[in-house]
Amino acid sequence: MAVHILTGPVGAGKTTYARQLESRGAVRFSSDEWMLRLYGRDLPREVQDRRLATCRRLFLDMTEELARVGVEVVLDCGF
Repeated sequence: MAVHILTGPVGAGKTTYARQLESRGAVRFSSDEWMLRLYGRDLPREVQDRRLATCRRLFLDMTEELARVGVEVVLDCGF
């Protein structure tokens, strides 16, 4: 079991790599995808920051549970 935490600048290929790991069975959490799906676009910065923090807390909680049962996880969150 592994937890992959992907970091790097925009356009570096983090999501492409994360999707490759996902295709091999990992569970992938993407802050960009969740934020867009849950909250839409063009949030005021202070609202976006709070909601992003909430998403990340959820990802980390779920990652801990998944790792506990041996599931590989990819955090595609930019960090």
